[in-house]
Amino acid sequence: MASTKNEQGQVTELGLGTHRPVYLWAGPGTSRMNRLKFMGRKVDDAVHHIAHTEAGAERISAMGFNWVYLTCNWGFPPEIEQEDWDSFRQAVQVYHAKNIKVFGYIQTSNCVYKGSYKHKDWYAIDPFGKKIPYYTGRYFTCLNHPDWLAEVRDRVRIVVEAGADGVFFDNPWVGGGGVEWKSAIWGVIGSYSEYSRRAYAKDNDGAEIPTVLYVGSPESQQYLRWRANLMTRVIREWADYARELNPAIKISANNLDAINRNAFVELGMELPALAELQDIVMIENFALPRLLKHGGVASNAIVLGAAKAHTNHVPVSTISYEQGIGFEHVWSGCTFARTLLEGTAMNCPVVTKGTEYLHQKHFTLLIHDRYAHQQNDIRQVNRWLTENAAWLSQREPSSELAIYHPYQATRFQWEATWPAFFAACETLFHAGLPFRIVGDNGWPHVKTLIVPPGDVDRLDENLRAFQDQGGKIVALDQPRLGQGIWQNFSKQGSLPQWRTLRREIVRFASIGWRTYHHIRLIRALADSLGLPRYLLAQEHMYALPPESLRRELLDTIGTWQPHVDAEQPLLFTMWREPSGESQYHLVNYSDQPQRITLHLPRLVKAQVYTPESTMVPTPVAGTSFQFELKVAKVIRTQK
Repeated sequence: MASTKNEQGQVTELGLGTHRPVYLWAGPGTSRMNRLKFMGRKVDDAVHHIAHTEAGAERISAMGFNWVYLTCNWGFPPEIEQEDWDSFRQAVQVYHAKNIKVFGYIQTSNCVYKGSYKHKDWYAIDPFGKKIPYYTGRYFTCLNHPDWLAEVRDRVRIVVEAGADGVFFDNPWVGGGGVEWKSAIWGVIGSYSEYSRRAYAKDNDGAEIPTVLYVGSPESQQYLRWRANLMTRVIREWADYARELNPAIKISANNLDAINRNAFVELGMELPALAELQDIVMIENFALPRLLKHGGVASNAIVLGAAKAHTNHVPVSTISYEQGIGFEHVWSGCTFARTLLEGTAMNCPVVTKGTEYLHQKHFTLLIHDRYAHQQNDIRQVNRWLTENAAWLSQREPSSELAIYHPYQATRFQWEATWPAFFAACETLFHAGLPFRIVGDNGWPHVKTLIVPPGDVDRLDENLRAFQDQGGKIVALDQPRLGQGIWQNFSKQGSLPQWRTLRREIVRFASIGWRTYHHIRLIRALADSLGLPRYLLAQEHMYALPPESLRRELLDTIGTWQPHVDAEQPLLFTMWREPSGESQYHLVNYSDQPQRITLHLPRLVKAQVYTPESTMVPTPVAGTSFQFELKVAKVIRTQK
């Protein structure tokens, strides 16, 4: 894997400003796939075709992107997909001609049940002996089946031999994925095929895969660890093969919802282990930055900060949704700018979503002429990032206030950890305090550490050492070293551990999942009621805690400088350059401009940048600065 140290003041190829990517599922395969998985929904074939031509590459280049994610393999059988491979090969050449590098998309965990693939026995099976749907017309595959592993390996070869600069593994999941709620698993987790059963028994002294999973039981935890290790091993084998074919190839994967859900249990993904295999970690999620109706903030900053705390300086990026695939309309230019600049505030590149949008019930792409305004706004931000990449990436986090993210605890204590962690983040956004997340690799410059509940190896020992050095601990919902606030905040209860009840929950969820993907009327009804969004969008996680709890946390933290006075929530991050000068990044989560005041602890001279506009930097001096914050401001101090 390429060595990356973007938090250590070095400009990297896949770092902020130098890596400006766009997701552009297009070509004949994407048109065909959208009709399949959305039951005949209409597709603008013309714009999907243009995306793989010189005209499409020109539009992507004009927006300032220098990397593009293109589809090579959707999982159709080869007699159908040959057309898609030819289109991908052509697209690689036209994008290279515009100096744009290409990630080639490969489907890893499912395939289309058509043609020659109808006769394969590589499908994942649920505990009741049935194949597990992945959208309409597709089924999950078994990652213990040698034929499926070889099939994906061959698609890696096609991507590399086409001249792509990177391989992107989508949906690296092990069999089915359910939802953990009330300590119960709703849906099928993993695969119960004969290949999976034999592999599990071989690795675990003849043990059977548990047919009813409970995250608190040792036998379930053993299986879940084995499942995550399997996924890591398989991705490593495919990535190693890609690098054998081309040592310069970049590797990335869709680490779906690695922070905003228990992806370890629900999908079989172990983020730190998978990050070691990638040159850039891309996280797809539903955290499109925005102010929600209930007052909370959907925030990619939480995702980026927590992921970076556990990926050992491997670059992290995100691609975000608001409604989900099949429900999104092209956002405003302001939203695109906010999304890019929220990533900038976290020192992370953001993958701009350019595909799978709807216009008048047709699937369309961001490159369509009707979106000229959004394209101009994106172009402006990408231009600013390009021009200022050197100093933007030469920084390390400097806030003395931080929130600890207990990744190890989230695996089997998810419902005990996430409420307090997310509530603390929301409190800082609304209070205008510096935002920073740390993990287990040291807490440089931190003097006050907010610690959510969760059992992590050696955490109390590290906290004691931190306290002995003068650090202040603010423990949430679980006393640490005799201190704690927000008692019982995360207590959500659980369903009874009756085996029959839990088995019927799995059966019920499995039937519901199959029915949704197989019966058009049921799917239309569920979509009209917003059930997919309710289950996936996770807006409940961004709920603003009660005023009394916010005040308790802020009083425990104490008076803080620097801070921002604002009417609406915002993201405020602090950074230090190698020269000792500071950067302050401010991002408005509201769609409406707001008047803010930044208070600093000392007199400074600075340049104020407005990245979403063509305004030249404004020189300022003082200890407090007032601005109208539309989307973002960057304040860079000077000697």
